[in-house]
Amino acid sequence: VRAMLEAFGIGHLAQERPARLSGGQRQRVALARAIMSRPGALLLDEPFSALDPLLRVRMRRELAATLARFAIPMVLITHDPDDVAAFASTLVVYHGGRVIDQLEMESEEERKLRLPDVIARLQELDEAELAAR
Repeated sequence: VRAMLEAFGIGHLAQERPARLSGGQRQRVALARAIMSRPGALLLDEPFSALDPLLRVRMRRELAATLARFAIPMVLITHDPDDVAAFASTLVVYHGGRVIDQLEMESEEERKLRLPDVIARLQELDEAELAAR
C-alpha cells in the first residue's frame, strides 16, 4: 500500500482525512485504491483532469507502468489527445452518440502520427454540424 501511495506521489498524505485533500490528490487516491483492489479491468473517465500539466505527465507514466506491472487492462474515456497518445492501443471515436471511427495503434509513435488526422476529422464534423444549424 505504501509503495503504491508513494508511486502516485501521495505517500505523505496517508493519514490525512479526505476532506483535507485537493481535487488532484483525491483523484490520485482514487486511482491508487482502484489499482490496489486488483480489478479485472479498470474504467477511467478523465483520470487526469484535476491535475496540473506536469503532474499529468508523471501520472501517465506511473499509471502505464503500474497497469503493465499488474497486467490490468484499461478503458480510458478522455478528451485529451495526450492521454490517447500515451495509452490507446485501440481508439474508438464517438461523435453525436455514435461510433465514427475505430483505429488500432500499437505504439506511442504511431498514435502521435495518426492522432492529428483524427482530431482534424472531428473538427470538420463539428464545423459541418454548426453550419447545418
